[in-house]
Amino acid sequence: EKKCFATVKQYKMLNPGEKVLVAVSGGVDSVTLLFVLRRLPLALRLHVFHLDHGLRPEAEAEKELVVKICTDWGLPCRVEEIKLEKRARGASLQERARKERYRLLAEAAQAAGATRIALGHQADDQVETVLMRFLSGAGPEGLSGIPPVRGPYIRPLLAVSREEILAYAREYSLRWLEDTSNRETDYFRNRIRHCLLPLLHEEYQPGLAKRLQETAVLFREWEEFIGAMVDETLKEWGVNPDHDFCRIPVRSWLSLAPALRRAVFRRLFFSLVQRRRAAPPAGEARAGGIRLEFKHSEAFFRLLAGENGKGITLPGGMECRKENDLLVMGLREEREKVAPFRQCLTV
Repeated sequence: EKKCFATVKQYKMLNPGEKVLVAVSGGVDSVTLLFVLRRLPLALRLHVFHLDHGLRPEAEAEKELVVKICTDWGLPCRVEEIKLEKRARGASLQERARKERYRLLAEAAQAAGATRIALGHQADDQVETVLMRFLSGAGPEGLSGIPPVRGPYIRPLLAVSREEILAYAREYSLRWLEDTSNRETDYFRNRIRHCLLPLLHEEYQPGLAKRLQETAVLFREWEEFIGAMVDETLKEWGVNPDHDFCRIPVRSWLSLAPALRRAVFRRLFFSLVQRRRAAPPAGEARAGGIRLEFKHSEAFFRLLAGENGKGITLPGGMECRKENDLLVMGLREEREKVAPFRQCLTV
């Protein structure tokens, strides 16, 4: 409880009397989150949101539990159900469920008039996320892990371990249901949780969890710093990242340090891609499932140093071309929309 309140104050997550939508699945993390938020000395006005993904056999029991808790505690509760076709397992199915969950959360928050959406991610989730992203290949943005605050989304339990949450829930006799899918090793995260992390902890680094949490903090600080420099750079260039394409002199790019050049490139790429694809609010280095990898920014660097008339193709239908010492970046289809014209030349 003290750790949660310290996190809330540190990141200025909540104001007294604020209306908050709390995502409650019925598991121990989200039930504990709801219980703690009720006890914080902030007189919060809480609304509960529960989503049945239609993926687990215990879904009905979870729904009944959440509704019962809300009734006992006198809290308004909104329940939604979605049915996802299991045409693919693993990341594809999880990604579709995730996108739908965030869409419905935003709708529920707007309907309730909530200014914040509280999620139950905790310290062990952060550790798993940082390790997963390291193994998958990630830069500072990915290794910064799960953000405590991003837009309306807050994670008050991010500094509290799963062990601490379980002890607290037992102390106060809270009711919750175990998600049986968390024990399966079909998913990447579960293999990290049940197989790799215990091995690393026992054989290599007993303090690994704390080290990875610290890593996330350091990279988050770096991301905030470099993000401010990116904003300043785009302002100096007079570039509006909300446009469908941009033209920037090559000499402007080459005047930047490599780290800042890469960060500006990534910012413009995702801003342009998001013009037609809504990005998830989880802070990942992707937009609507589109990833920008190291090889893409390296290809961009080579393009800058290359000849005019050359170009590269990027994920999401994006294209970069070097024309007349200008770097042109945008969606390929936008370039194709240029109206036909005629210009007489003296040859």
